[in-house]
Amino acid sequence: MDFQIHLLDLTNGTYRRITRGGGACRPGWSPEGTEIAFVRIEREPSRLETIRDEGPRVLFADTQLWSYYPAYSPDGRYVAFSVSPEHHEGEDWDLALMDLQQPGRFVRLTSGAGNDRVPEPAAQRYSTPSPATDPTSPAPAIRPSDPRSSARPARPAGRRQAASVRRK
Repeated sequence: MDFQIHLLDLTNGTYRRITRGGGACRPGWSPEGTEIAFVRIEREPSRLETIRDEGPRVLFADTQLWSYYPAYSPDGRYVAFSVSPEHHEGEDWDLALMDLQQPGRFVRLTSGAGNDRVPEPAAQRYSTPSPATDPTSPAPAIRPSDPRSSARPARPAGRRQAASVRRK
């Protein structure tokens, strides 16, 4: 089975595949609608990538951590996501935050036992400066969503919708 990201034109019902290669799933639109963050599962563990007109870009890849559920901040500066050393048995997911000006580096927002899986940005807090650049500012607020809602649709950008499609 191979998961890939497709764009659906909501005005005429046509769609096109926008990813190639190993599995791609969990798409999330940037606020301006020019970029999509997604999970790439070509090999274990997964990694986060983005795609835009210029092509794909790796945001986060770690040989020890799985990464899932990317979500942009409303201002497009950050991507919140979940990380875990395990994917199947003994899962322990934590929320993480990455400044897109520093891909690959992240701050863990939660820790300890539990499954903080699906980040949901709190829009009113993202307008504050990053703690990395202004130590007096609070960290952007991220709260976990109900993990049972992980099949949430990607946010439409204008007349387009992104979806992960599995072909057998």
